[in-house]
Amino acid sequence: MTRLDRVLNFIRGIAQIIFAVLIFLDPDDGLVLVIYIIGIDMILRAFSNLTYYFTMARSMVGGRFALYRGIIYLDFGVFTVLTVDALTFYLILYIAVLSFITGAIAVMRAGEAKRAGSPQWRSLIAYGSVNLILVVLVLIGGLVLKRPFLAIDVYACTLIYSSILRIRSSFKESAIIYIK
Repeated sequence: MTRLDRVLNFIRGIAQIIFAVLIFLDPDDGLVLVIYIIGIDMILRAFSNLTYYFTMARSMVGGRFALYRGIIYLDFGVFTVLTVDALTFYLILYIAVLSFITGAIAVMRAGEAKRAGSPQWRSLIAYGSVNLILVVLVLIGGLVLKRPFLAIDVYACTLIYSSILRIRSSFKESAIIYIK
């Protein structure tokens, strides 16, 4: 990771903490803020994937997947930003699906790290398990109890946690792996 990447990671982490605090302070406007954050994040990911496709991946094997990802992110992002008023149910599903995917990937990475002998597998399994538990809480609170603010609080907590990990990684030394 270059110095610029470290500085940008640190700035992104601080911005995520600021957004999470804003969400906690005003839960009514926090719902709209979360929807905009998710929508704008998807649109930015779409532009990143589309730029990657048109600059490099177009001529690569399997490069079309970057195009497809970009189009799907763009569709979901625009849909999210344009339908802010009617998205309470969709917001709960977005948060649940994102937490589930993040948790499942972390658990799979933990198994891979354990097989490789990495000591990091314990933190990955804890992070993945907490995300999977949060999925259950979000679904129960949002869909069963009809309390969407629980989903917003869970989103803010995961935002703070991921920002702390991002800030920590910006100060951590990068490992260089040499292949013989």
